[in-house]
Amino acid sequence: MKHGLAGLIKRDYVELNQFIKSGLDIELLKRTPSSYLGSCRYKLPDIDSNSDVYEQIFALLNEINIKYFFYIGGNDSMDSVAKLSKYAEKIGSDIRFMGVPKTCCAGCTRRQHGKNDYICKALRRSLQN
Repeated sequence: MKHGLAGLIKRDYVELNQFIKSGLDIELLKRTPSSYLGSCRYKLPDIDSNSDVYEQIFALLNEINIKYFFYIGGNDSMDSVAKLSKYAEKIGSDIRFMGVPKTCCAGCTRRQHGKNDYICKALRRSLQN
């Protein structure tokens, strides 16, 4: 999809195989995904206040047979992932949602402690490989 959830709702899909023709294209996609996929500032409403948009999103995901939804972004995007996951659980959907941080948190220092310690260590290990 192009432009995040806003693009999904508008059915603005991207066929990456039309753009990925070489190893360089893959490297560019890995480093600058928004140059291919665009971005948005769409914030999902609370589930209890407006479930219509959730019903629409899940209908679209089911229509195009999406079972795993990876969403790249910052705090608002991760909030959307949490809301979509909660709604999936509420309706018994088998669609799985994963948030992918667009940047490594500046708080992920070598001496990280606290609730994000595991996440920061995992990020550092994955970046070293």
